[in-house]
Amino acid sequence: MSFFYKFMVGAALGGGATLYYQDEIERTTLRLQSDLHKLSDQLVRSAPSAAIQTDSAAQPVIPQRLPFSEELKARWNEQVGSALYAAQTTDWSSVASRTYSKLRSSLAGATDAAESAAAASGSALASGPRIESTGSRADEPSGSLTSVGKNSPPGANATVKAERSSAPAAQDSGKRWV
Repeated sequence: MSFFYKFMVGAALGGGATLYYQDEIERTTLRLQSDLHKLSDQLVRSAPSAAIQTDSAAQPVIPQRLPFSEELKARWNEQVGSALYAAQTTDWSSVASRTYSKLRSSLAGATDAAESAAAASGSALASGPRIESTGSRADEPSGSLTSVGKNSPPGANATVKAERSSAPAAQDSGKRWV
C-alpha cells in the first residue's frame, strides 16, 4: 500500500466519523429542545393565576454579597470608624492621670530599690549629700558623659567642685574621666 492510499483511507474514515457524530449531536439537540419546550408549556399552564399569588414581600430575601475588594473596604471603614468613635468618647484626662500615677509609682519603686542597694553596699554616693539639678549644664556633676576628653567637666557646679577639693587626693587618683 502506498502512502497516498493510506492517507485517503484515513481521511475518509475520519470524515465519516465526524459526519456521523455531527448528525447525532443535531438530532439529540432537536429532541432535547422539543422536550424542554413541552415542559415549559406545562409549567406555564400549571402556575397559579396572578390573583391567587401571594405577596412577594413575604418571601425571604437572599442578600447579595459584595465583591471581595468592596467587602474589604467596608470592613476597614467599619474598624476605622469604631476606633475614631472610641477615641472621641474616651475620657483622656482620666487616662492621663492613671498613666502618670502608674509611671510615678514604678519610678519610685525603681529609685527606692536603687537607693537600698547602694546603702547596703556602703557606696560613697549613697552616703554623700544629694544634689538637686535644675537641668542646666552648670548642674552636671564631675565625670558626666558630657566631659569626655576634657580634664574637667564643662559646667560642674560649685558644690561639686567644693566636694572634690575637700576630698583626699587618694580618691581622685583612681578616677578616670568618662
